[in-house]
Amino acid sequence: MSSRLFVVGILGLQGDITEMRHYFENLQLDQPLQIRILRSIRDFDLLDLLVIPGGESGTILRVLKRRQMLASCLRFLEQGGAFFGTCAGLIVYSELLRIQGIQSYRYERNADGRQLRSQFKQTQNDAGNRLNHPYVRAPRILEILNSEFEPLFGEMNDLRVVRSKKYRSLLLTGHPELNHSYDQYIRDFLNDVISNSH
Repeated sequence: MSSRLFVVGILGLQGDITEMRHYFENLQLDQPLQIRILRSIRDFDLLDLLVIPGGESGTILRVLKRRQMLASCLRFLEQGGAFFGTCAGLIVYSELLRIQGIQSYRYERNADGRQLRSQFKQTQNDAGNRLNHPYVRAPRILEILNSEFEPLFGEMNDLRVVRSKKYRSLLLTGHPELNHSYDQYIRDFLNDVISNSH
């Protein structure tokens, strides 16, 4: 196995960039990470994981096109690169897959209301597991359209954590940088991706 550090690239065009960087810097994993902010096509070299944090999905997509970075994202995913998206990131990811002709999931934007109604709320799934979910103008996944995507947390019409092993992706509707409710999902995903990389 290569001694090269696992490279996490956080898309640095708009949104919770600094907060997401701090989250990854403090996330305790089996292997250290190299964290990079992606602001140009050159930043995609030797990238292992693409992260798109919360923000404004329409703005992120427009800037990706304007900076000619959309093709870099698509190429990275087509080559089997891993992806982690939160809030707006899961919307952008769905659009990237759609461009490639891949169905993913149906979502509702701003399902938790406006920014002024942001709050933390206890949610529970069928197995009795609880999450202190941060509702911050977050979308929700209403329906999975592709059997390669697996719901990990949430209920029908209100899925909050979804993963695809085939596409090496983890999607969260909320903001893990705001609390630690999602840490175990993220650690499990990253440890699995890292162990199957290089």
